Amino acid sequence: MKFSEKLMNLRKQQGMSQEELADKLNVTRQTISKWELDQTVPDMNKLIEISKLFNISIDELTGGISMNEYQNEYTNEYRETVHENKNTKIALKVFIVGTILSLIICGIGLFNQISSNKTNEDRKQTALKRSEAAIEKAKTRLKEIEEEYYPLKEQLEEKMQECDAIKMGENDWFAKKSKCQRESSEM
Repeated sequence: MKFSEKLMNLRKQQGMSQEELADKLNVTRQTISKWELDQTVPDMNKLIEISKLFNISIDELTGGISMNEYQNEYTNEYRETVHENKNTKIALKVFIVGTILSLIICGIGLFNQISSNKTNEDRKQTALKRSEAAIEKAKTRLKEIEEEYYPLKEQLEEKMQECDAIKMGENDWFAKKSKCQRESSEM
């Protein structure tokens, strides 16, 4: 029988709670619980106190193994447990760091996407403003051309009427015809 089982049986046979045993050994109730769950073992001084308290030999208390074997067995088990716990903690830390890094990378990617979308939106707005400015400039130029065109059109229509009058044989037909030809060639 293991020490943890032996201790629990002895405590229960005496009708003691973990708290009462802890008070007699000057340890915490959690320490007694860990001993009974085989998570830890008492040091040699506490082992001697337990054997005196229950009036049992240390050999009987430790399951018939020698003190050296007892210490080596539990010390090795404890070291293995600590080593396993250490590995578990390291694996957990690596997982957490990996998760955090993944979230950071995703966040950066999302930020870049949002920033890129904003940049694209800004480019669209700039292009739209430039297009609107170009349209306004074209409208202004069109008005300028119209302002130049209509007076010229009126002058042309007047000249055409003069030429038509000349062709119809009105006064001074020859002089007007020469004038009309000269003006046509100048345009």
